[in-house]
Amino acid sequence: MAFEDEKRAPGDRIRFILHLGDFIYDEVWYPEERPKGFLGRKLRDIVRFPDGAFIDNTHVPVSTADYRALYRAYLDDPDLQDARARWPFVCVWDNHEFSSPAWQTASDYAPPGSGAQARKVAAAQAWFEYVPARVIKGAPNSARTPLSRFSAPAVKNAPLTDFDKFGFSHEPNNVAALECLTIYRSLRCGQNVKLVITDNRTYRSEPAAFAMDDDMGSPAALFFTPAELINTYDAGRNDPGGAPQKISFNGKSYSNKRSEIPTGSMLGKPQKDWFFAEIARPQTMWTFWGNSVGALERRSDLHNLPPDLRQFWLGRGYGIAGNEDWGGYPYERAEILNFLHMNRVTNFVSLAGDRHQFFAGVLSANLPPEKFEPVAVEFGVSSISTPTLFEAADYITRNAKSLRPLYAHDSGGDSAPAINMTLKHGVRSSIILNKTGNLNLAIEASNPEVAPHLTFTDSANHGYIVIKASSDDLLVDLVAFSKPVAASAHPYGDQPEYRVAFRVPAWAPNAAPHVELHSTEGRVPIGSI
Repeated sequence: MAFEDEKRAPGDRIRFILHLGDFIYDEVWYPEERPKGFLGRKLRDIVRFPDGAFIDNTHVPVSTADYRALYRAYLDDPDLQDARARWPFVCVWDNHEFSSPAWQTASDYAPPGSGAQARKVAAAQAWFEYVPARVIKGAPNSARTPLSRFSAPAVKNAPLTDFDKFGFSHEPNNVAALECLTIYRSLRCGQNVKLVITDNRTYRSEPAAFAMDDDMGSPAALFFTPAELINTYDAGRNDPGGAPQKISFNGKSYSNKRSEIPTGSMLGKPQKDWFFAEIARPQTMWTFWGNSVGALERRSDLHNLPPDLRQFWLGRGYGIAGNEDWGGYPYERAEILNFLHMNRVTNFVSLAGDRHQFFAGVLSANLPPEKFEPVAVEFGVSSISTPTLFEAADYITRNAKSLRPLYAHDSGGDSAPAINMTLKHGVRSSIILNKTGNLNLAIEASNPEVAPHLTFTDSANHGYIVIKASSDDLLVDLVAFSKPVAASAHPYGDQPEYRVAFRVPAWAPNAAPHVELHSTEGRVPIGSI
């Protein structure tokens, strides 16, 4: 990225880096404990926690010293040092800066219902010390005075209680821990762009997926959850058809534990009010949403599996991939998109991370067979180095012969990411590709209802996206690399695996946004387009 930026004309060089979270990973394995590595990756001995805890075969940080050790280990990387010296970074955290998975001060490494308030404060302090950002303490104020010194509140770990109708716990230690650092904010970037950054972890209610009973018979289709379950659990007592007391699934009946709980919220009430006020007055041609988790729906038509595979899918219809991102909060996502529509907000672009996957498309409150009405655009960036969605799926499904064609296409001893085909064209296309090896036949079997919103997806490669905004359009360059398992022999890094250029024309209030595929260069993965 730096090498190519040097060759650009001064006016075309990158102005800043938007980093969408997971700057560090809180889960650490020591190399001697996993000699075979992780998902085929060699483990390197870069960090040892001075305090730490060993939970579920994983070392996790428990103190400020532990989180500081993580940041120092990551920032020892010379390429990252060069990047931070060359460009300003605009950062927001995701879950791994604190705990995976996390909502408010709840941690996966604490007993259900209990809080990890002290760890949340320690994580916030280390983030503040190692990630330069113009942030504040407490709720946003009109002055937006940057916080110059972090003051850690005295908190104790306590169960999360006293929830409001947005699922936010007003337990005093929870509130104190979350208000010690407020990182949602907006920035003006030249005359064409306003950047609005939300904190998608700190104020969210417990994800609907967490409330599903373990004995509900999770479908054997890896990564996918039945849309009907997610919708019912997320809606809670505000289900449009009336919250059912019982849920029938897989031939059994279960109590709906969320029938008296409010609809899920990722942003929380104060942040959502601020967010709506910010995006209702764009002030510039383009409004970019720094959105740490994807809003563009990833789904597939698993109800169209052939009879011999139908037993692997227990849902009635579409399967949703991603229960912790906006796919697990469908009602608030629809509320945001409907707000854009009702307020005639145009040229709104979500920039998302978290999924370890590239994707590009348009956002609509509903998808077929419901009314499809795009109101915004989203680009999602893959990870720099962490294993991708396909790497995980490929590794996990090696012995799952029946459903493997949905995730990987094996040919000549190599495996290619069939998950792209499954998300973009549907399960029939992936199965035909597996049986015939004929890409054209697979595309002919595409289900047009699966992904009319999705222009491009790649679940296998890593890289970055460069965006250039003008008063007429956005020019978007996606630069992808194969998995980095060793240092490059080239002084300027490896050559890209492929590139894709997109164009997004500015659109008027009565028009629909669209993402144009402008050009490709190199080996674009099968099923991505």
